[in-house]
Amino acid sequence: MGGKDWRYYNHALLPQCAPHEKADITLIENDAIWGLATEGAVLFARWTSDFDCPDPTEWWWCIADKPLDLSKLKAKRRYEHKKAAKNFVVKKIEPINYIDELRDVRMKAFSAYPSKYRPNIEAKEQLIEKFSDNSFAIYAAFYDGKIAGYVSVKDNGSHLLYNEQKTNPSLEKYGVNLALVDAVLQVYAERLNGDFYIVDGERSVNHQTNFQDYLIKYAGFRRVYCRLNIKVNPQYRYLINIAYRFRWLLCKFDFVGIIHKINAVLKMYSIARNSSI
Repeated sequence: MGGKDWRYYNHALLPQCAPHEKADITLIENDAIWGLATEGAVLFARWTSDFDCPDPTEWWWCIADKPLDLSKLKAKRRYEHKKAAKNFVVKKIEPINYIDELRDVRMKAFSAYPSKYRPNIEAKEQLIEKFSDNSFAIYAAFYDGKIAGYVSVKDNGSHLLYNEQKTNPSLEKYGVNLALVDAVLQVYAERLNGDFYIVDGERSVNHQTNFQDYLIKYAGFRRVYCRLNIKVNPQYRYLINIAYRFRWLLCKFDFVGIIHKINAVLKMYSIARNSSI
């Protein structure tokens, strides 16, 4: 870990606070933060500020802070909810009891990812370790008695982290994604009273996904605009600045996995630079 207030993730340090809370950047201001992580090289520290600012920005969190009112949806969208409820049974599970089925879902979900960021499927032992974290609740959608998809969520008191959703791509047309989303919204509906929210995460620049647009369109989520802040590790500032100058060239090779990751970093860096002007 990167210290009690910061965590290491993909060569970056991120604050441990809730999205709506102000990050303590004291360690960034005095440059003490760079010695915290032991997991690997730290390129930059990243945090957000001005949560839920009135004007649209290039960065946001995707949240639901009100119960879903199906009556306010268009008829076609209401139909999608009814279809999902008809085709799938969603229930909370003990993931260790379904480890083979969960691994099969992950394998099928990953197969639909673009090759430039397609992850490798974990060994069964690694997946058992992953799902042994009891701080996450797992809800699974069953189709003909077998798991068609699952979602993991974590209750952090002020908000629910919508951590990960994986589904069998061949069953998405039957509404498996919406069945899982609806189940979570129903379980936590009474707490969505203004003091609690469900957060799917920040804007994604690494994965080509329309999932947040899907949540906004069908499930009552919204974009909460904010300001993205990045402080580059002085050890790598020169390299990042050089790469930034040639980002137009790197974009031509985005199909290469490592270049895609570099481009994602440069995209965030560009957004942060623009928001500081």
